[in-house]
Amino acid sequence: MDDESGVASAVASAAPDAASNAVADVAADQLLERLARIDELRRSTTSAGAADGALLGELRALVGDAEAWARAEGDGRARAAVEKLREKAEGMR
Repeated sequence: MDDESGVASAVASAAPDAASNAVADVAADQLLERLARIDELRRSTTSAGAADGALLGELRALVGDAEAWARAEGDGRARAAVEKLREKAEGMR
């Protein structure tokens, strides 16, 4: 999904001084871990119904992780990426 890639790119290109912010680092790590789980779920769809449910749950939880990262980062690009993700996730009902 391109939306996860956009958020991951925003995380990877965060301001250099964010590395010194432990809270931002933890939030970014959680976000990246969630993205990895989502990617793995997308690749290993053995049972479509079960995988779809798990994937949807992970995508919804991604919004919360991304919001925590954006708050910790305090960056306009981070907030914009989260807003875009939230809009896409709301359409997944």
